[in-house]
Amino acid sequence: IGDGKPLVTASGTCTCAISYAADGGRIDAVGPVGDLWVAWPEQPQAITLNGDPVDWRYDGGGVRVQVGHGPQSFQVWAARPVPSGDFQAQVAFGDHELPAQGVRTGRGETVITVRADVPRGLYELTGLPGARLSGALTEGSGRVWLRGGESVSISGSGLPESIAFRQISLATSLQARRCEDIPDGVTFECERDWSESGGSIQVSGGGHANVSGGDNLWAWNVFGHSISWELDVPRAGEYELWMVGATETGFLAEVEAGECGPLAVWFEPTGGWGRTVADEWRAFRLESAPGIPVRLRLNAGPQKVRITNRMGMGLNLDCLVLSRAG
Repeated sequence: IGDGKPLVTASGTCTCAISYAADGGRIDAVGPVGDLWVAWPEQPQAITLNGDPVDWRYDGGGVRVQVGHGPQSFQVWAARPVPSGDFQAQVAFGDHELPAQGVRTGRGETVITVRADVPRGLYELTGLPGARLSGALTEGSGRVWLRGGESVSISGSGLPESIAFRQISLATSLQARRCEDIPDGVTFECERDWSESGGSIQVSGGGHANVSGGDNLWAWNVFGHSISWELDVPRAGEYELWMVGATETGFLAEVEAGECGPLAVWFEPTGGWGRTVADEWRAFRLESAPGIPVRLRLNAGPQKVRITNRMGMGLNLDCLVLSRAG
């Protein structure tokens, strides 16, 4: 194309529009015409009209089709045609394979939607670098955080009917315990000397019930928002980390402490946000599996603790406690 030869020849009068694309293209023609030849840079694999294959041939550097009465739109395919319409799909999240609903439109643009009833944690879409994710909390590069039960949509061109997500990490469920269950240790008030990235948390100003130090952090509602503290460890040794918080919804997060982490965890709901009901403030012990505490080997001096929001809503924070590991 562009060598001075005609783009279109026809056996009769017609109006013709041509669009070229990497995956083929389209020929729009209004007849009656009969024989229509259109210059085409490479021989296609197929040509369809209204989703059905038509007779055509490739000669002289172009495609030749027969055009009848009225407007007609021919789809030219560089590869095998992708049919439009609904279809059943399967989406696997690790070992959990789930039924999904798919639909293809246009030139194979595909959307597959699945209800992700899977264990909470971080998953990564595999083998589909051009696909897009929506309806869930994504990190980019095909990674998505799931708390279980949300609807996830995967869209892209010509997606297969079977899609897989690799399981990167599962969130350990942290039991919401009574604050009286925290062993003796060193307490650090969350609302003092913190740093953050990816958002802006607030100090409540004394608007919550039964908090140590008379205050707490709240309004922590942005996915990816991290809060960090430098804890002054009195002497070297093994410690357990306890976190006192309140959450009506439950909270999916990553926790890093000293040389440990990041660990994906789920803070169980406490019944509310701790505004007026003191018992809604609960203690959470950092664990690698249910009932198995993380033993932190810490040197004396400043040690960093960071918690990253992986859900959006929401966790109010009162204090952190380091207790000597038993």
